This record gives sequence, C-alpha cells and structure tokens, in this order.
Amino acid sequence: MDYTERTELYAAREPWRGHHVAIYLTHIKNRDGVRTISTGVNVVMEEIKEPLVVEREPLLKLNPGDAQQFIDELWRVGLRPTDGTGNAGQLGATERHLADMRKLVFDASPPAPGGSPTQGS
Repeated sequence: MDYTERTELYAAREPWRGHHVAIYLTHIKNRDGVRTISTGVNVVMEEIKEPLVVEREPLLKLNPGDAQQFIDELWRVGLRPTDGTGNAGQLGATERHLADMRKLVFDASPPAPGGSPTQGS
C-alpha cells in the first residue's frame, strides 16, 4: 500500500483588508495513486466553561517538515521574529563581512617608504 499525506499552510498579505495576513490550509493525501485534496474553510470558536485548565485537542497538528514550510511561508510574506534575529544565511553573510573588515583594518601594513602599501604576513 502506497500512502503519503502532508499539510500545507500558505500565507498572503491582504493590504486591501487592513493589512491582514491570510492563512490558507490544504491537506493532501495520496493513497495507491488516488490523490485527495481538502482545504480548511472556517475555524469554529467554542466557548470554554470554567476551569480553563482543561485538556483539549489543538486546532492543528503539524509534523516538523510541514511546520517548517509554514514558517517559511510567513517569512516569504515579510514576517520576522520580534526579537530581530535573522536566519543562518544572514548571520553567515554578516560574519564573512566582519572577517573581511577585520582583515582590512588589522592586517594591512603601513605603506613602505616611497612605495605602495603591501599586505602584512
């Protein structure tokens, strides 16, 4: 039996609706060559009676790959973590730039008398 399933979440900015971010949910199943696609339509809010500390099912469960896809979608539409941290690629670029600047500032030898500047050892 061949069976796969995945959940995809997509995001879209809606500037015409007060700059909301719209979230779209799609669930795709493949069973023995038959593909089924379902889409999330509305979230139903249910009032909770006291006590609020009640075990209940989550709105949505995602495997790590699907959760990563959702984070990537939010990044694609321009949302960033509030603490200002970037991604590994940005950090790597910043570190390389800093290394280049250090080399320029600290490794440059003073110009030789009557000649052009030379790089240090």
